[in-house]
Amino acid sequence: MTGKSSLIRHLGGDVLHPASAEELRATPSVFLLRILNSAEAQDLADRLLQKLKWYGAHAGEQTPTSVRNQLICKAICLYVHESSVDDSLELAGFRWQDPAHWGKSYQTLRSDFEQHLLRTRRVANTNEAILLAHVFQTRLSKDFAVGDIPSDLRYKSSVVWVNFMHGVLLADELGLGRLQPLSFQQLVNLPLEHSVSASPEELEKIARLRLSPALEWAVCMGIVQSRTASDYDEQDIKQAMTALESQSESLSKAVLSLDLRPPERLKMANRLKMISLANSHSNLTGTGFSLMIHLAAGPETRRH
Repeated sequence: MTGKSSLIRHLGGDVLHPASAEELRATPSVFLLRILNSAEAQDLADRLLQKLKWYGAHAGEQTPTSVRNQLICKAICLYVHESSVDDSLELAGFRWQDPAHWGKSYQTLRSDFEQHLLRTRRVANTNEAILLAHVFQTRLSKDFAVGDIPSDLRYKSSVVWVNFMHGVLLADELGLGRLQPLSFQQLVNLPLEHSVSASPEELEKIARLRLSPALEWAVCMGIVQSRTASDYDEQDIKQAMTALESQSESLSKAVLSLDLRPPERLKMANRLKMISLANSHSNLTGTGFSLMIHLAAGPETRRH
């Protein structure tokens, strides 16, 4: 595979060539849509539908635009990503789950991936790398699709990342954000907001969704050993959740020790009370579930 034969270049060369890297980074989805609407891309969609014998392959059949676009994006990804036994660990030869990436910002991770695409000659230039990285994010976990992630959020290595990832998983479970994407802060707040009035069954679901990011954080911090998801035992989960709660309590103490005006202290105290009530009614000690005090602490501690 070389950049010279890149499918993204064939489909989007006329769109990408006059654009600057800064313009492309600012609105990659706009440039991608222009490419997907191009005559070359639509011709590819027609040929793929015919080859696959899907609805839309025959005259008079109209395939939804979203399906055609997903098909084109899938083809773009497959063109530079050879299937292998390590598909869950690699993307176009880039090992996303390598411990070397833990603690990096999402922006740095995207930049590393772009450089990998250039270095391995899967693309011919920076603009192609930016656009292809944007297309590939649909193959990653849904946190990579969030557009306003703070530059100081560390991948897998902070309590805030656990809160954020918990919100991402919950939003996906509830079917939220499909029409209007949720912001970073909305996702961080989501588990707490849904827990306040949730039924015991709903609380159990919220707790279950927290386990995966909590375990990933614990592995990153050296608290538990890395295993496949099905191999984590009760002791692993207990260690991870206990350490996470301890980290949260430390953060809470730091928040309450801040030199804040009385109104801010009262607001923060009320939020902490809400957390306490939610935890007391969750009845989920088997999983060590605790709604993070950090979620209630507000924007003052969002980045810690």
